[in-house]
Amino acid sequence: MPVETPVPDSDVALSKLSTAFAQTLAGRFPFVGPEQARGASDADPQDVRRFYRQLDEHRVAVMRTATPEVAAFLERMEAARPLLEAIARPAPVSVRLTYGANRAQEVGAEHIIDWSVRSGASAVGATANGGTLAWTPGQPVLLTARWAAGSPLRPKGAPAGGTAAATGDTITLAERGPWALLRLLKGHAPSSSRDGLLLRVALPTQTIEGQPVRDTVLVLGAAVSTGGRNELPARALDLPSRFPQR
Repeated sequence: MPVETPVPDSDVALSKLSTAFAQTLAGRFPFVGPEQARGASDADPQDVRRFYRQLDEHRVAVMRTATPEVAAFLERMEAARPLLEAIARPAPVSVRLTYGANRAQEVGAEHIIDWSVRSGASAVGATANGGTLAWTPGQPVLLTARWAAGSPLRPKGAPAGGTAAATGDTITLAERGPWALLRLLKGHAPSSSRDGLLLRVALPTQTIEGQPVRDTVLVLGAAVSTGGRNELPARALDLPSRFPQR
């Protein structure tokens, strides 16, 4: 009689995935909640690739007894797979940016005369009202905004440890590390729209005399794609921060 290959035990498979996620990804960016994102250390992109390999190895066993919470976790990881694996390889990622994507949510944006987002040799900005940024994983991403000469407002620098640097009438937000683009996208209270993500970018602001005022708020539309694929759904950035309890 032929010897049947033993089917992995569901509990064992779940335990391996839970342990791997907890030890290498949970609590590290981008696998964190919005409150922890700014101070979280980066997950190793190669740990992400290893986790996906384990996920593929144990998927059948896990799905035999998956709770709704485990199934939802797997769905979120699958939605994010094209983006996360592109970054881990690394492979270029494109993001189409649109300025003024929701004017009703903006604050003081009429004072901004120029803006740009740059990474390496790629840049988009006010001259074309946006465009598509080509990002190579590992490169910094810089968002710059400039106040109009006649505006009574000016930028101010962020507190120590922040990402904003102000000089004269210009402020630059800089994101660095292997997940720099995701830090830009996830770090500005993204919400979903019919056209993709909406980023609410708050710029520290003061009067010319240095008096505090409300932050200037810009709203950018962002649509991400990898490897010539169609634009990814907004939920591709909705990453879990922990493995669900069984």
